[in-house]
Amino acid sequence: MNSELSIPNIPFVITSYNYQMSKLSEYLVDNFRKWEKKTGRKQSVSAWARILKVSQPSLTRWMNGDNPPSFENVIKLAENLGPEIYELTGYEPPVKNTNLLELQKQLDTVSQEQREQLIREFLDKISEVVEQGTVE
Repeated sequence: MNSELSIPNIPFVITSYNYQMSKLSEYLVDNFRKWEKKTGRKQSVSAWARILKVSQPSLTRWMNGDNPPSFENVIKLAENLGPEIYELTGYEPPVKNTNLLELQKQLDTVSQEQREQLIREFLDKISEVVEQGTVE
């Protein structure tokens, strides 16, 4: 039996995993630094974890590239950081409608106040269409 045939696959899997964790780590650290810059002062990972709605120890492990987040935590991260986190973690987004993902990306480019106003207007329009039973 020649066991050498399966050995080359192991480093590839490890390298792929390490590469994925490295990209996730870079992404999280980069977003943390952007957040610090946006706030105009040095911030703690604990404060950022509260904003992201994840635990500080978990966030630190992900930022260090020690282990990947669970799907539940990826959803939380995506709510605050955007849908690209799914690709970085290898998870499929819960919503596969690319139009909705694009809408989310676009909403992330405007202020919180503008975002809330756009969402209210959008929901009002949907309610109107549903009540009428037709689309203009």
